[in-house]
Amino acid sequence: MKIYFYTATFLPIVGGAETFLHNLANSLASRGHKVTVLAPKVRGKDNKIDALYNIRRYQRPSSKR
Repeated sequence: MKIYFYTATFLPIVGGAETFLHNLANSLASRGHKVTVLAPKVRGKDNKIDALYNIRRYQRPSSKR
């Protein structure tokens, strides 16, 4: 089964929701599902993560405030 997650925050930012989604995606991928997480790029940090699933990063629009 193909599973796609969209999130507004993800690793390398560490928090409860980010850790939960990472563990859930790893668990589903280890069971044979094709998992992809769509997450924003984090400026100033390394966005690469070693995981059993695919991660696609998107650029958030910049604010002109």
